[in-house]
Amino acid sequence: MINPRRYAVAFVLTLVGLAIAGFALSYFRIGVPPGMNTWLSPAVGALVTGQAIARDTGAPLPVGTYWRLGVPATVIAVVLHLIVATAVIGGLAVMTGVNMLSHVAGIGAPGLAIITAIMVVAIYFSNVCFLWIGVRNVLRVQAKKASGA
Repeated sequence: MINPRRYAVAFVLTLVGLAIAGFALSYFRIGVPPGMNTWLSPAVGALVTGQAIARDTGAPLPVGTYWRLGVPATVIAVVLHLIVATAVIGGLAVMTGVNMLSHVAGIGAPGLAIITAIMVVAIYFSNVCFLWIGVRNVLRVQAKKASGA
């Protein structure tokens, strides 16, 4: 029921938009919080996907469906985050000579596993919530249009 392409496009466009906004804001010495890239991209992807689901079905989904749909959305987000992280770490190593892996090695494998698990769980809950919000908002707008308000 989830359209992986729609989710991925919304995810990537949000990530690129945040990167551009962060770059532009850096000229004014304003930083974008690092967690914003991790959280906002999946949230927007889930919101857009939820809106599309509501337009297609025209009815609210059973509660358990949101939890079930959160799994493939989270898998897509994790894969896209891994691709971006690989590109950033590789790009920094090639362009600047900075070895980011040595910074990551400071926390060790258990620390990295714990941080990764927390991020995956946070992305999952974010996906579930924003799928629900997307569906609810579209259905609310459709109900207002139908009632003539």
